[in-house]
Amino acid sequence: HISAKSRFLQGKNMEIEKAVEDLIHQIASYHFESQTGIVSDDDIANLRNHYNRSVYQALLHSSKNSLNALKKRIGSRKGSNILGVSKPFFEVDVQLMPPNVSLSPSLDEIQQCINKSAQTVLSCYKKIKDWGYSTLPREKRANHTFFTRITKDIELVKVALLLTGCVQGIRNTVADYLNSFKEYDWLWKDDKEAEYDKFFVTNPSLDSYGKELERFKSKDKEIERVNSVHIIGALSLNTKHLKRHLSEECRSWTIQYSEKLHTRAKAELEVITEYMRLTTGKLSRKVEDLDTLGFMMQVLKEVREKECSIELEIRPIMEMYQMLERYLPAGFMEKEEIDKKTVLRSYWKKLIAQALRRGDELSNKQIQYKRELQNDIRAFKIDVCNFMGDFIKNGPLVKGIAPMEAVDRLSRFKEEVKIRERKFDLYHGGEVLFALPHQEYPGLEKAKKEIKLASLLYDLYADVIRSINDWKLMVWEAVTCNISEMSDVMESYANRCKKLPGKLREYESFSQLNREINDFQTILPLLRELSKDSIKARHWEDVAVACNAKFDVVGNADFKLETLLKADLVSARDEIEEITDGADKQLKIEHQLGEIKYQWKTKEFLFAEWKDRGIYVLKSTPVIVEELEEVQMNLQTVLTMRHVKPFRKIAQELLTSLSETSDTIESWVKVQTMWCALESVFTGGDIAKQLPKEAKKICQGRQGLGENND
Repeated sequence: HISAKSRFLQGKNMEIEKAVEDLIHQIASYHFESQTGIVSDDDIANLRNHYNRSVYQALLHSSKNSLNALKKRIGSRKGSNILGVSKPFFEVDVQLMPPNVSLSPSLDEIQQCINKSAQTVLSCYKKIKDWGYSTLPREKRANHTFFTRITKDIELVKVALLLTGCVQGIRNTVADYLNSFKEYDWLWKDDKEAEYDKFFVTNPSLDSYGKELERFKSKDKEIERVNSVHIIGALSLNTKHLKRHLSEECRSWTIQYSEKLHTRAKAELEVITEYMRLTTGKLSRKVEDLDTLGFMMQVLKEVREKECSIELEIRPIMEMYQMLERYLPAGFMEKEEIDKKTVLRSYWKKLIAQALRRGDELSNKQIQYKRELQNDIRAFKIDVCNFMGDFIKNGPLVKGIAPMEAVDRLSRFKEEVKIRERKFDLYHGGEVLFALPHQEYPGLEKAKKEIKLASLLYDLYADVIRSINDWKLMVWEAVTCNISEMSDVMESYANRCKKLPGKLREYESFSQLNREINDFQTILPLLRELSKDSIKARHWEDVAVACNAKFDVVGNADFKLETLLKADLVSARDEIEEITDGADKQLKIEHQLGEIKYQWKTKEFLFAEWKDRGIYVLKSTPVIVEELEEVQMNLQTVLTMRHVKPFRKIAQELLTSLSETSDTIESWVKVQTMWCALESVFTGGDIAKQLPKEAKKICQGRQGLGENND
């Protein structure tokens, strides 16, 4: 539009310019009768300038009118005038852009739009060419337009400046309006799950749920009452999108709490429905004996007690579902759930009717079951007396019986006591059911105490024998790894044995138990000694001789602890301890001989050049000789030890080798010392001439030392 108007103005400008030029041409070409009537150039220039200023003023007024019209339109307020109602110039959306409520477009973008509009209005004058430059080339003439003259006008500049800040006046008002939505910022800022967890921690009642849901609903209505259009100056703020978003957030909060409430209601509905289903099944059970009669009476009692409080359980469930129907959309429940809720009260009424029928049936059979109960109690008394007599005669505490037989008897009488305890509980429940006096059974109570006492002894005995039998089947390699655990287990058995009541110490089984524990605790240290690394095949042979037994341990992966236990290690305890002690000492001797052998096998002898003559002589001989003497003394001490027998040959050979080495070094040092003393004497001077044979021998000695060094 502006470009079209700009072309239109330029066309009119050119028409006026040509018209003025034609007028000037007509005036200038007119012939006056007198010479004084000639039009001067100044007059022509003044005429042209007059019309040029008129065009400039027209263009200036048009620019001012345009900018003033824009300023007036932007600054308009809603109201009525003769022509009608003026509307805001800008339509702006109020949108939720978390975490804040913002305008789209923003105030800065609106201001930029206004600035650009003003610039565009003024830029149209860049295409309107100023007069007097028609003779210039086209590209140069483009730089001479009315734009430069118009933009220098002070009034126009003031209007342009006012437009660049026209939005600033309403910025605070807009900010206050946007801040008015901060009261709803919790809708999108707060974490729904976290807030519900805080709410749930307070153990909320149904009323608490109702208050929260009603709060969300009231907020939603409050949001709906917000005007969809709010006018501030030239801005028409559209809040439809914001209201829709806030309403969706309100519904999200409502659904969050409603679904949690639905879960709670559904769970409670399932619990009470399942209770009714199970109770209905229990009431349908056939009564055949006293046990089922007592069960049925207990069920009827529970139903009677439940009847007093069932409405307090059903009503909250129904109220929860009524609340959910108000706040959740239709279809939030499945058909099965709807059916359960619908028939809940009728289901309970059917259950009550069934309970009344079963109660009437049982009342008719009560006399028969009461008579049967009394007969059973009399028979049970006789049975308890017979059982007690059998227990005294054949029980586990009869003296003189073997421990394992006592263990078997204890197991049998435990089972029989359990049977009679079940009968006792059954008859006791019947007595409560028919309001009969409770019967006492002292024999049964005594038997239970005696069995409990016997269990302390024979359960421990069974544990000890079971553990020892398990260990007997262990291979020797596993025994060496589990000796510490075996010691701990036996120690726990010993402590339990010490804590047994004094009455049990009179029995032979206690003595045998104590003996088993003590014998194995005696064997464990021997097993620990025999599991050492110092025990070799020769030591196992000595142990076999000491125990007068035969066994193959070394290299035999199938060798079991049972074989050692049969060898009666306890009787040869002293001999075994002596063997294991000797094995430790022999291991020490073996290590000592190995160290000596390694030391002298890797020993290095140092040589040094003698008087720069290319002859090398042995050095540090006193230290070597001293070390050799010390080692020989140690070996002689080892040979005198009692336990050196397996290594005597090795020690003797090592001693002989080191003795020969010592003698060799001694002879070497003696010859070397004499040669060093005589060599300088016989290698020059008169003595070499006087004793030529001896000098020759000295030279031969030099060659010999050189060869030895090589």
